[in-house]
Amino acid sequence: MSNRGLDQERLEYIKGRINSQTQRVELIAWPRAEKLLYKVSLEVDWVRFYTLNHRTRAEQQQKEHSLGQPDLFSADPLGAHAQDVQMQIIASQDGFADLCADIGERGQREPAVVTAEGVLINGNRRVAALRRMLRDDHNLNCKYVQCLVLPDDANHDEILLLETELQIARDFKQEYSWINEALLIEELYEKNARSYQHVAKIMHRSTRDVQDAHDKLKQVYQLVELSQGAKQLADFKDHESAF
Repeated sequence: MSNRGLDQERLEYIKGRINSQTQRVELIAWPRAEKLLYKVSLEVDWVRFYTLNHRTRAEQQQKEHSLGQPDLFSADPLGAHAQDVQMQIIASQDGFADLCADIGERGQREPAVVTAEGVLINGNRRVAALRRMLRDDHNLNCKYVQCLVLPDDANHDEILLLETELQIARDFKQEYSWINEALLIEELYEKNARSYQHVAKIMHRSTRDVQDAHDKLKQVYQLVELSQGAKQLADFKDHESAF
């Protein structure tokens, strides 16, 4: 059953890219038993960044505070303003210039993953790099991105598990600050009966590591509250050793 809340125009656009000859690729990390997903080519300016991605969660909160727009990423997450700010956040992260150089030299080596309406679950940084090179360098080789398309009834919990498996459990940890990883742990903790053991299993980590990360996040929450708005979570991403 499809999700009626989806943007039907975007949904139909991707469906139009799929036919009997479209390749299907196995995505092991997808939590369902059926792991073969359609692979399509989409314009990098058409796909949308996933603003619920935990890799940028603290930076998003910082932007919302500095711009005085607490609903920036929730009111219209696929709108131009939220998407432009998300692009700024991604482009400002460590290693972005190196990523651009690597993609410019070797191209896209693995497909991104998108929802049925073209929202990037995996591959946000790669698409940002392609978009930057297309717009700034006029590199026409960066106009399209290969994507695996999730079913149109994919739900938030499934997407959260997919993000965790792709971005944390499978050697992508360097792309997360410790604050953003702790925010992911917190959401998994709340969704899994407040069990650190369960979260540790999902993340392929020890229970002690998971609980320690969450405890440090709680300390940061206290400091942010004591600062009365002078500090945000992202201000502590380079100071993990202090906790």
